[in-house]
Amino acid sequence: MSGPVVCVLILTDGNPSEISVACDGVGDGLPDGLRKHYVTPEPWEALPLLRAGSGSGSVFAYFQGVDRASEVPVEPNLKATILAMACGLHGTRLVGDVVVGRVLMGEGEGEGGVGRVRNGGLRLEELCFDVDLRGKGGEELGWLKNAAMVNYSYKSELARFKEAFAPKENICKHCEGVHFCSEYCEFNAWSHKCVCPAWNVYISRRSSLSTFPYLTFPAVTTSPPFYASHEPYRDFLIGLGLYNEGWWGCELDGWEGGLSGSAKNVDCGVRVGVVEGFGDIGEGGFGQIGSPLETTTTNLDSYNLPIIKDWGEYYVMRSIPPESPVALLLHFPLTLFYGLQKFAKVQLEVARMLKKSLTIHIVGVEKELNFLDIFSELFSLFSKSDTSLTLVFVVRKDMLPSKCTSLNIDKENGNIIKVIAGSYNDDLSPDFDCGTGKPDVIIGMNAGLYAYDSWRFVVDYLRDSSTLGIFTDYNEWSGLNCASLGGEKCRNSMQVNPFRQPLALPVFSMNLPQFANGFFYCFNEQELE
Repeated sequence: MSGPVVCVLILTDGNPSEISVACDGVGDGLPDGLRKHYVTPEPWEALPLLRAGSGSGSVFAYFQGVDRASEVPVEPNLKATILAMACGLHGTRLVGDVVVGRVLMGEGEGEGGVGRVRNGGLRLEELCFDVDLRGKGGEELGWLKNAAMVNYSYKSELARFKEAFAPKENICKHCEGVHFCSEYCEFNAWSHKCVCPAWNVYISRRSSLSTFPYLTFPAVTTSPPFYASHEPYRDFLIGLGLYNEGWWGCELDGWEGGLSGSAKNVDCGVRVGVVEGFGDIGEGGFGQIGSPLETTTTNLDSYNLPIIKDWGEYYVMRSIPPESPVALLLHFPLTLFYGLQKFAKVQLEVARMLKKSLTIHIVGVEKELNFLDIFSELFSLFSKSDTSLTLVFVVRKDMLPSKCTSLNIDKENGNIIKVIAGSYNDDLSPDFDCGTGKPDVIIGMNAGLYAYDSWRFVVDYLRDSSTLGIFTDYNEWSGLNCASLGGEKCRNSMQVNPFRQPLALPVFSMNLPQFANGFFYCFNEQELE
C-alpha cells in the first residue's frame, strides 16, 4: 500500500469532509487506518456500496452498529442514506457517523482475497448527485452512475418498494407525495427526507402529465378522485355501459395470477374483433381502427411508418371522435408502436435489409392476454412498411389462466402473434425455446423491475447481450430506479410516453402521478451510423 488514502467522513448533520489516513487490509469492520483516525467505542459494520469487478474497485460505507440495549437514540444519517439509495440500496437506512472509502484489489488478489487500498481512494467530489439521485461528473465518477446496475448482479433478492396502504390524512407538507398513518409514523419515517426533493419535482409535473391534447374525456379520468381510488374509474365505465364488457373485462379486477374474477374467464384462443372487443362506445367511436393506413392523409417516416407524436394526432389520423374512450385500451399497442419507432431504428433497418420479420418478445404479460387482437392495430400501423412483426407474448406459467395455452396466430401480411408459457432461464431460453430464434427486441410494459424477483433473468439477459430492451413504468420514481439497472445510459433514456393511458391511477401509499405505460426507458439502444 502506497501512502495515505483519502476517504470521506459523513457526519449525521449532513456535513461531509475528507480525511487522509493510511489503510491496509479490509475486514468486516472499520479498517485499522480509519479506526485509529476515528476512535469510537461502538462496533463498526461494513456495507458494500459497490462490489468489486466494476472497474473502479469496491466502495464501502463503514457505520456504527446500533446497540439495541442502549436507550440513547442513534441519529439518522440522511446524506449517507441518500448515497446508499443512489447505489440502488433502497432498503438501507444508515445511522450515526459514516465513513465511505474505496478499496481496490492488489495485483493477483481475487474477490475472496485481502483488499488493499490504493490509487488515492475516494474524494468528496465523487459523492455528487442530482435531486433524483443521479450521479454527476465525468467518467471518473462512473462508479456512482452505474452502482445500482453493478449491485443488482450480487443481490439474492431484489429491493422491494414498500407495500401500499390506503391513503391517510397525514401527508408530507413539503412534497405532498407520501401519506403517513400518523404524526408518529411521519416522525420516524425519516428516510423519506432522502427522496422528498425529487418527489416534489415529480408532483409538480402532474398537470402536464394529465394533459392530453384533443381528447375530451381525460378531463374527467385524470381528476383528483381518480388518483385517490379505483371507484371513480369503475363508475366511469359503468356510465358508458362498458364495465366488464369485452376487452374492458380486466381493467379493474386485477390479474391475481390469472385467478381473478375476470382473468379466470380469459380464453386467448378465441378471436375477438374491434366491435365486439370495444363494445358499444357510440357511433363512429372506433374510427378506422384496424384498417390499413391511408397514405394520402398520413405522413410517413423513412420506414413508411406514420409520424404521430401524441393521442391527438393519432385520433385525427384514425378519424376517432375526441370523446371516444378507446385510448384507455389502445395505450398497449400504441406504446409498442411508439417504442419501436423511437428506440428500434437499428433493428428496423436490419430487418428491412434482411427482409425478415422483426421478432419482439413481450415479457411480464398479464392482462394483455385478454385483448391479444387489439394488437392488430399495431400491424395496421405497420401496413405500409416492408417489415412484418412477430409478437411473442411470454407468460409465466403461474400467470396463465386455465383456459389459455400456448398458441400461434397468423395475422395478415405475414404478422404473427405467439403465446409462450414459461419464464426466462427457468424453463425457457430466449434464444432457442420460443420458436423464433433470438429476439430482436424485448419489451416489458408496466414492468417494475425492482418489484419482482422474476425480472432478474430478463435484466441479466439484456446486460449480457446486445439485445434491445424497451420498458415502461407507472411513475417517475419507479422508472428512474428500474432504469438504473441498465446503467447510466439506460437511466438517462427515461422519458414520458406520449401514448400513456389517459387515466390517473391511485398509488395509495404515495401521491405521485401514476399512469399505465407512463414512462419509457431503454436497455442497449443503438444509433444508426
